[in-house]
Order: sequence, then structure tokens, then C-alpha cells
Amino acid sequence: MNGTAARHAGVGLLALAAVLPLFTLSNYQLGILALVSSYAVASLAQNLLAGYADVPSLGNVVFFAASAYTAGGLMFLKHASPLIALPLGVLAAGVLGLVIGLPALRVSGMHLAVVSVALVFVGQEVAQQWESGHAPQGVTVADPNWLLQERNLYVVAIIVVAVTYVATWNVLRSRSGRAIVAVSENPYAGAASGIDAARYRLLAFVLSGLLTGTAGVIYMYYAPTVLHGAFTLDLSLAFLTMMILGGSGSLGGSLLGAFIIGLLPQILQLLPSTIGRVNLQQSVNGIYALLLLVTLRFFPNGLWGMLAGGIGRLTRDNNQAGAGESRR
Repeated sequence: MNGTAARHAGVGLLALAAVLPLFTLSNYQLGILALVSSYAVASLAQNLLAGYADVPSLGNVVFFAASAYTAGGLMFLKHASPLIALPLGVLAAGVLGLVIGLPALRVSGMHLAVVSVALVFVGQEVAQQWESGHAPQGVTVADPNWLLQERNLYVVAIIVVAVTYVATWNVLRSRSGRAIVAVSENPYAGAASGIDAARYRLLAFVLSGLLTGTAGVIYMYYAPTVLHGAFTLDLSLAFLTMMILGGSGSLGGSLLGAFIIGLLPQILQLLPSTIGRVNLQQSVNGIYALLLLVTLRFFPNGLWGMLAGGIGRLTRDNNQAGAGESRR
């Protein structure tokens, strides 16, 4: 099977995997997959910023929350149409990416990571104060009603994941995307080529904010009551774990990591609640950390890199075997 045929087969299998749950799973399970889909979009955004642009940010949950609060608040308090509120929610996350990115890019490396963590706590405090004054019981979303149905939300979420994946793929292959990758791989060579590193890293911040904001809108309908307690540093660490587990700098890895981490709480419910003295239900963050350590130690390119490498070796072996047979 040549490369083109393999890609077509892969796309067909993914399409089948996306459609099959509609006929085999319950509404509750489809709702869980809609949540996983929102994580997949957020993981793509995390990978764009931290994987491809090499900006070590742990604050993407702030964009996630900003879109949900903006869109939900406009509909809940101002009775705005979803056609207006939803795009404004995504746009608010992108603008926040610009506002945060401008000062944040004055620092780099671990300093930037620490600053992004601080932003998560600042965002939580702002959300809590806003809730106490405007929506003490949280922001409840009820429009459009059909999106509150798990089956419909799943279909929309899968479409959003597909569109986001294709859009991100095209961005990375555009002139701006190549500049983002070039700056992250070799900033000195990029600067020598006339590439403005700060400009393109800021662009990555804004694009990551827009994509994470899109994920936040999907989550808003899954919830569908938005509360500040849902947007914690734990969720930011989950986004980071998705990226590293699947494969930093890999779009397919973003989806794989989101699928595994998104379903992890459901998997833990199928296991005994305690193993020895360890309560699995209360050890999710510890499991995230363990997955990060194992992946970084044994699979530095992530699970997607491991799978791609294995398939590549298998394909080469088959091609060599076929070439040997043809010479006989």
C-alpha cells in the first residue's frame, strides 16, 4: 500500500470511527465523547502553542473559560442570540490570547511557564468574583435547545474537531506556520533569515486562544452550567498531558492524547476504587504525572510517534520484501 492509499484508508477508518458511535452508544456515552472532542480541540491548540511554537504555556484553560463565560454570559444575562454570542465567545478567547501574549513573551522558558500558571489562578479569582456578582448559581445555557441533546452535540463536536484539524494543518503549512516552526526549531537561524520571532509566537498565542475558545464553547453545552470550579490548573495540566502523551508537534498525537486522557476518568470507574491504599478516583493528577514521566522516558515522540514509527518500519519491510520477490 503506497502513502496516498494509506492516508485515504486512514481517513476512511477515522470517518467510520466517528459515525459508528451514533448507532452503538447511549446518549450518555455520546455526551462523554462530545466532552472528549472538546478536549481534542483544546489539545490541538495546546500543541500549536507549546509543541510547534515551543511556547511553554500552562494557561490555556484561561482561554477555555473566557469563551464559555463570554458566550454563556451573553445568552444567560443579555439574552443574546447564539449566532452572536458563540462567535463573540471564541473571539474573546483570541483577544485574551493577544492581551496575555504581548507581556508574556517578554519572558521565556520556565519563567513563562510560571507566569502562565499564575494566570490560571488570576483567571479563577476573576471568574469567582464575577460569578458572585452576576450569576451566583453559575451561567446556565439553554439556547439553542437542540445542542443540549448529547447526540446532536456529539455530531457538532466531531465536525468541529475535523474542521479544526484541517485548519491547523493548513496553518502549519502556510508561510506563517512555517515561520512559527522555524523559530521554535532554531531561533537564531530564524532571526538571521529576517523572521520576527516575537510576532510569530504572538500569532501562535492568538490562534491557540481562538482554538481553545472553540473547545470552551463545546464544553459549555456539555456542562451546561458554567462554574469557575471547572476551570482549574488541573485541567491545564490535562491539556499538557494530552499533548505530550500523544506527541508534541503532532496533530494526530493531539487527538490520540485527548482520547486517552478524556476517557481516563471513565476507565477508572470500571476499575476497583482502591488498589492497596491508593484511591484511584482521587489520584487522577498523580496518574497524569505518571503518564508524563513514562512517556518522556520511553516514548519521547509520544504514542503517535511510536505508532507512526512502527507502521513506517512495517511498510519499509513489506516494500523491501516485495522488491526482493520481484527480482527473483
